[in-house]
Amino acid sequence: MRGVPALVVQILVSALLLAWLLQKVPLADLQSAIARLKPSTLVAALALTLVSYLGRAQRWAKLLSRAGLRLPLGRAWCLTLLGVGYGLVTPGKVGEFARVLHLGVPRAQAGTRAGHRARPGPRGATAA
Repeated sequence: MRGVPALVVQILVSALLLAWLLQKVPLADLQSAIARLKPSTLVAALALTLVSYLGRAQRWAKLLSRAGLRLPLGRAWCLTLLGVGYGLVTPGKVGEFARVLHLGVPRAQAGTRAGHRARPGPRGATAA
């Protein structure tokens, strides 16, 4: 099963598991935990999370540049956040694949470096 049907199944499984989990958590406990949360703690956690994703996006953009694809840091960050969003609602590493799909790179270019031919590397690997 590939493509859209597989993604739909994964989303449905995720939704069912989340609904099951929410039934197991007492609503009063959840409300009291949220009420005890300081707004400054939430803001700090969100800021640190976004900064960490910025570092992750920078690393991804650098890896892509080594493959011959230039991606501005802002776009890499947005795609990283998009991948995280997919990852939150789907099982596995779907989010990692989703950000690649949203790059908009034609399939013919996706596996090659611009202007370079692949040549054999150590142990049969290809390197450019």
